[in-house]
Amino acid sequence: MPLYPPEIHIQPDGNYIIAGSGDRKVYLFDKEGELLWSHETGLLTPIDVAVSTNGDYIIAGPGILIPADPCINKTYLFNKEGKLLRSYNVDFFVYDVAVSGDENYVVAGGDKTYLFDSEGELLWSNKTASVYDVAVSVDGSYIAAGSGTGSINRSESGDNIIYLFNKEGKLVWSYKTGGTVFGVAVSTDGSYVVAGSQDNKVYFFANRASIENQTPVTLAQTPTSTPTSALPGFEAVFAIAGLLAVTYFLGRRK
Repeated sequence: MPLYPPEIHIQPDGNYIIAGSGDRKVYLFDKEGELLWSHETGLLTPIDVAVSTNGDYIIAGPGILIPADPCINKTYLFNKEGKLLRSYNVDFFVYDVAVSGDENYVVAGGDKTYLFDSEGELLWSNKTASVYDVAVSVDGSYIAAGSGTGSINRSESGDNIIYLFNKEGKLVWSYKTGGTVFGVAVSTDGSYVVAGSQDNKVYFFANRASIENQTPVTLAQTPTSTPTSALPGFEAVFAIAGLLAVTYFLGRRK
């Protein structure tokens, strides 16, 4: 058994399940649980994965900073048959990856926030605090990044920031929180941004108004119950799932 639990993503229509594991492999399963393929990556770390809307592309990157990992600055793109299409290089390390719904853009977060096109060309990179989670709207118009110190000491909040960039790499707005931002999400049309922070709050932004005003408009700042887990912000990260459902249905109503 691998040392770390797998990172798991499910394709939106439920036909494919992608898993990245600490045994250096990426796995693709169908909805019946049959293993379709696995691919060795060479990564020493637990692997972060994402899957495109129609399941045609799978993106994989490191996930935890282990300096000894020779592939720590690599992100990989596979097709659904398991063929490695290309790899992307970043300056130092990658914590999280995402692919846009139209499959034209790949986002990576680590020492910086990076945007690549589907051919692997780096479109831009922006220096931020360490980025732990990234998200992108369906057409790649907006990229959200959550950053922080990663420290259990929540008073170290200087770099605990939610960033929103446009596809040209311009910072649309940023918002400082009271703890490391471990989870971010963008609704399909880019109208809403959701984030979960180590300060045990979920932040919900009305992005359309934010873009017009060049400043975030907070619809909700929801504290969670006092954490009992050893992981600070644990409840906040799980609470994102509920707000994601809200953003999905709001998007469907438009």
